[in-house]
Amino acid sequence: RPTAVAHSPAATQPPPRTMPTFPPTWTPITSAASPGGTPTPLFSRRLDTAQAEIAQAQALMQDQQYAEAVTVWNEVLTQVPEYADGYYQRAQSYVGLTANQRFLSEYLDYVTQALADFSEAIRLDPGVGDYYFGRFEVENRLAGQEFYRIDRDVWFNQALEDVRQANQFGTQ
Repeated sequence: RPTAVAHSPAATQPPPRTMPTFPPTWTPITSAASPGGTPTPLFSRRLDTAQAEIAQAQALMQDQQYAEAVTVWNEVLTQVPEYADGYYQRAQSYVGLTANQRFLSEYLDYVTQALADFSEAIRLDPGVGDYYFGRFEVENRLAGQEFYRIDRDVWFNQALEDVRQANQFGTQ
């Protein structure tokens, strides 16, 4: 037989209400103060503090140490997530990694990562022809991996549009 619970004043009160909180890593990208988080420093200030890592990543790319360069670019993009050229450079590092791959799955993984980074660079700064040309090269590689012509044509059409954009904006 169930026993009756003794009534206490604490048992009849509703639980305390709490306000939802954001994850502790949340900070707005803007430089303006907001009620929900701490403002991040301005883009130029964060880019200046990342110059040592940027120089290190570029030196690693010059030495064709692409895997290490990707790691450093990851650090740079963590500090300055809106740095379009950082995504472009990391994409170039991924393309460099494809030269020595023995497994198709690993090759496609690097090419897919490069495509995502080129697309992000274009999203952040759509007026740079080199970003479109890099994406064109990756799309051309992906087209070459397709078995069916209809799938290749999709990639070739996207690549054609990107090379047109690259020609419009110019490349270095």
